[in-house]
Amino acid sequence: MIETSTRALIALTLVTAVGSGFASFGYDLADRLVSWVGWVAGVVGGGAAGWLFLPRVAAVGTQTRVGGAALLALVGAVVGRAAVPLVSRLAVVLGGALATGGAVLVVLAGGQVTNAVVGLDASTVATLGRLQSLPVLAGPRFRESLLIATAAGLLGGAAAARYYRAIVTTAVTALGAALLGAAVPMWQRAVTGGVRFGGGLGRISTLWFAVALAVGVAVQAYRHRETLRDATESRPGERPLQ
Repeated sequence: MIETSTRALIALTLVTAVGSGFASFGYDLADRLVSWVGWVAGVVGGGAAGWLFLPRVAAVGTQTRVGGAALLALVGAVVGRAAVPLVSRLAVVLGGALATGGAVLVVLAGGQVTNAVVGLDASTVATLGRLQSLPVLAGPRFRESLLIATAAGLLGGAAAARYYRAIVTTAVTALGAALLGAAVPMWQRAVTGGVRFGGGLGRISTLWFAVALAVGVAVQAYRHRETLRDATESRPGERPLQ
């Protein structure tokens, strides 16, 4: 039997609490979490920049170095709070555009490109060096597929921008479910045979991940049922769920 240490239980309890919060309150935490990430990233980035680069700019003492790092950390917090939400929204939009456009391109022209690549020997591929050198990519059929994929990508990006909060909510909820999917098996081992933290949480249980995700979605759907009903009915004068 492996003894369960107090430190392991405290860490496991913390992971379980964070996972439960993310899985059950993803919609409420979506905007706040992005803002918190902005604050933390700004503080860490600004403070580290001040601490590491101030001595290279001028000969300063320890107190001046600490004060400069604190000042830059404050500035970084403000900048990070404003920049990270914009960057995250841009990343979601670009991700939606690339995923949609790429999927459409694979469906329409994937067979052409695959057949062309398979038809080349290894030396030819090494000589060409780049996929765009393949003749099939210069054909009218591929250009037509690329045009359609580009239009689909624009629509996918617009949809991602429209449902940005829903996408972030899904990501937060899935993260919480993943934490619970890793924590629950460790609780089982702690109860039956003990557990210690050696190299992280360990593998994520697919079963418990699915259970946590389903329960989290159900809890959020129940808590925000009025908002969901308004979005489904599209009542005039009310803002739908985003």
